[in-house]
Amino acid sequence: MDDWLIVAIVIGVIIGFLRALGPTGIAVVSLIAIGWFYLQSDSQQESTSSSGADPIKIEIGSGEHFVTASKLNVRLAPNNDGKITNVLDRGQRVEVFETKGNWARISEYYDGEVEQLSGEVARWVYGKYLSTEKHQTETLTNLGDPIFAAISSSDDFEAHQDVFVSASKTLINNGRCQLSDFQEVGGWVKSVINHKLEPVYFTYCGGMTNDNRIYLNVENGETFK
Repeated sequence: MDDWLIVAIVIGVIIGFLRALGPTGIAVVSLIAIGWFYLQSDSQQESTSSSGADPIKIEIGSGEHFVTASKLNVRLAPNNDGKITNVLDRGQRVEVFETKGNWARISEYYDGEVEQLSGEVARWVYGKYLSTEKHQTETLTNLGDPIFAAISSSDDFEAHQDVFVSASKTLINNGRCQLSDFQEVGGWVKSVINHKLEPVYFTYCGGMTNDNRIYLNVENGETFK
């Protein structure tokens, strides 16, 4: 049987079926068809969005970068599900060590016990909000200060930057720490386990183990082991 004849028969059957249904039946069939179309469309959109791929690849180089967003979440994984450890302000300096997709790692890997997690962890930010250009509001007194630059990724840096800078300089001057220690860690980290209810932060000097940890009380400027 020719194809055109088969098509004609099918069309005739459909027309006869619709006539038998009447106006109400035709309306119901139309609604079902429309609903099926939208379900298919939603399914395709969900499949596309769940792939996890970023629509636009962001080019992020390694080295010194500055935060361009007013607030930038720092996470413990290169995705939006990673635990937030702290928030960076616009103009803060970070060091990019590695990139994964559109995410940038801004710290060395360290003991996850600090963050109440197992294994080693590192800190990540979304690369879209990083720039190699310095923020214009950065004070002139801090430009070119290597210690300030090394610790500018510290937790709550805007609130305690004077104490952080002073303590860091003292530790370097008395030989307990080196500038490279602060560059490796990125500054001072809020102590959320051992000193959860106190204004205490810590850093690492000479290694990345608990024995190398140095604490700082930002209220009185005291450092201790």
